[in-house]
This record gives sequence, C-alpha cells and structure tokens, in this order.
Amino acid sequence: LVVAEIRAGQFRLEEMNPAALKMYKATREQVIGRTIDEALSPHEAAGVNARLTACLEANASQHYEFVYDGNIIEGIASPLPPVRGLGRQIALSARDVTERRNLEEQLRQSQKMEAVGQLTGGLAHDFNNLLSGISGSLELMKIRKDQGRLDEVDRYIAAAQGASQRAAALTHRLLAFARH
Repeated sequence: LVVAEIRAGQFRLEEMNPAALKMYKATREQVIGRTIDEALSPHEAAGVNARLTACLEANASQHYEFVYDGNIIEGIASPLPPVRGLGRQIALSARDVTERRNLEEQLRQSQKMEAVGQLTGGLAHDFNNLLSGISGSLELMKIRKDQGRLDEVDRYIAAAQGASQRAAALTHRLLAFARH
C-alpha cells in the first residue's frame, strides 16, 4: 500500500496490492485515488492520518496495530525517498496477526494451567504429608490404648497437634495468596 501526502495531515491512497485489497475486502476502484478520510470512518481516519503524519515528521518507520473487521492487524509505515513531482509518500505494509495472537494466548493459558497443576500437585503432596503425620499419630495412640500402654500417648498427641498446626498455617498462606 502506498499513500501520498496531499497536504499536511491528509493522505491519498496511491497503490494497493492484491493481498491488501483482499484483507480489507475492497477493490482497486473503491480505494485508489481516494483520501484516507474518504476511505475510512472519521475515527479511523483520524488515527491513520496521525500515524502517517508522525511517520513523515520523524522520517522513520512507525509500527502500529489496530483491529479491523474483528481481526488484529499489525503494520509498519515507512517514508519513501522523495520523488520529484510526487510529493512525500509512505509505504504501508500490514498483516493479519489474529491467528498468531490467538495461539499466543492459548499458549499463555496452557502455561498458566501447567503452573497451577504443578502448584496443586505440590500442595497435595504437602497436605498428604501433614495428614499422614496426624493419622499415623492417631493410629499409634489407638494401638497403645488397646494395649493399655498410655505412657507414650502424649508424644503422639503432640505430633498430631504439630502436624495439624502446620496444616492450618499452610491453609492460611494459601488463602492469603489466593486473595492476591
């Protein structure tokens, strides 16, 4: 796509390749020779004209992104070397990056789910260890009670209480984390 500055802040479409015509669902007759203001809505035209003006003022390429017809379009506007009699021109290239962005988002979600799975597995392991300490202590207390040997029961009660306190502390940390 090539545009020419016809006056400060206003541009005319000079050339558009078949791929761009297809992407924008237009024909050459609909776009070539028209100004940006004629080809786009007022809101879209204002943004494009500002971007093109910035490109010429900086005399440097400008990267941009916008949504067109529900698709994410990524582009670059580059000033062309001046040609006598043609005024200042800008080459624009654009590509639809919707599919790539959707795949990137799916990858991010997949990575988040993997991290949550790893965290959950670690927590389950920690809780299982704490519960083993509690249930093991209770089992040993029952065996000692059935044997009539109550002299070591206090030690098992302390072990079960310690494990349950560690489980409560872990639960509090998880709840604090979840709030953030």
